[in-house]
Amino acid sequence: MTGPLTARDVLAEVLRVGRVIRDPEGPRVVVPPRLKPLVLTHRQALRALVLEGHVPLDEPPPSPPNVLRSPYSYPWPDALPGLGPRHIGPFGPCAECSSSSWVRFGALVLCLACVKRRERP
Repeated sequence: MTGPLTARDVLAEVLRVGRVIRDPEGPRVVVPPRLKPLVLTHRQALRALVLEGHVPLDEPPPSPPNVLRSPYSYPWPDALPGLGPRHIGPFGPCAECSSSSWVRFGALVLCLACVKRRERP
């Protein structure tokens, strides 16, 4: 006969089928929907276990390839080396030429013409 699950049991299951993301604001877990009620029930105890170091260190994310392109955003690359993935932010001046853009790579706002210039070897 097994008793109720402890936070350590839930953490072991989370590590087996999900993942823990270390975040300065507090740890977050990514789990299948079936585990969400257990994680919510043991939320504070799980947070304490993660903060005490009972979770293996996250591996650093892989560095992005030189240039990725998805058909979704053609002709924009998905990432730029040294700057990271593309994301959208408030409309602002390009960091290199002062034309306007919604697109950012890291903290830099870049227009398509300047992105194209950066892509050239």
